[in-house]
Amino acid sequence: MRRAGVVVGVLLLAPAVSYAGLYDPHDPTSPLVSDSGVRPLPYDLFRDALTDLLRIADPLQTRGSRPKFLERRTALLGRGLGALSPNELAELGYVQWRLRDADAALTALRSAGARDPRNFWALSDLGTVYQSTGQLREALPQLAAARDLFPDPWPKGGKPAAAWFKEVERYQASLLRLRLGEGTGGRTPVATDVDALFPVHFVGPTGEYQPGTIADDQKAKLPADAVAIVQQLLLWFPADTRLLWLLGELYNAQGDLAAADTVFEECVWSRRYDSPTLREHRRLVKEALAAQPKEEPPRPVILPDRWQLWTVVLIAGAVFGVLGYFQIRELFRRRRSPVPPSA
Repeated sequence: MRRAGVVVGVLLLAPAVSYAGLYDPHDPTSPLVSDSGVRPLPYDLFRDALTDLLRIADPLQTRGSRPKFLERRTALLGRGLGALSPNELAELGYVQWRLRDADAALTALRSAGARDPRNFWALSDLGTVYQSTGQLREALPQLAAARDLFPDPWPKGGKPAAAWFKEVERYQASLLRLRLGEGTGGRTPVATDVDALFPVHFVGPTGEYQPGTIADDQKAKLPADAVAIVQQLLLWFPADTRLLWLLGELYNAQGDLAAADTVFEECVWSRRYDSPTLREHRRLVKEALAAQPKEEPPRPVILPDRWQLWTVVLIAGAVFGVLGYFQIRELFRRRRSPVPPSA
């Protein structure tokens, strides 16, 4: 108990205690990062990416990313653990974790760290796997050690990518601190509210929850990239339903009721996260969405607008008038012309 209290105390005093993240050493990037900067994915695309990550662990899946991860694991294991470099062992640990073989992932990552105690990929991924499995006190020293070993330059995406990952890793450390402070062991139990990653209350101007918005003073407390931050955390922790709930609240705060409703449905029904607060927010958002006026599909244009019709009629009349004039003139000309005598 004393050790747990010391850990929590250290975390409370050091909001940015560590860097971490879950990285593929072979391709340390994110779908949120591009040459033009960092942008959140549209929700439909993000949902597809998150679903694909979760399905990597599904033995019934034959499409998506799972076959590629199985091939990578087979290739790495086929060489033998003793022949793999620390980076390759870290890659194997990452692959095993995405396949949700936690024991094998931890074995590979620990082996990578034993061979190279300063290997960022091994320390970062090991700390994140510990955090994902609720072993928060075990995660702390790994993440703290990774802090001073962040690659410089970052191997893919340069300074913008490095700055982005460092920012999100600070929020990961905050998440670790919050869960430890709750004494939940990090297993995301059914909670009465979302994680307080941002200093904001998701309420309207009246102080009550309001579908489609939050109070202006609360919205001002949200970082501009709040949605992208939570999306990135979910790409690292795709099974964390409480984080997904937070993403839904951010969509609601932006006025995107459709995305918020879809997220809340996923949390309540697919993931069986039975928080009374979440169910109430889901009900309110669903009612507001149903009350919105339905947009009727545009009617097919059978006739042109009146001015277009009259324009066509006038032009056609002028053309036929000119043609008729020349036709009548030709008839009169033929009648007046003398008939040539027969031979």
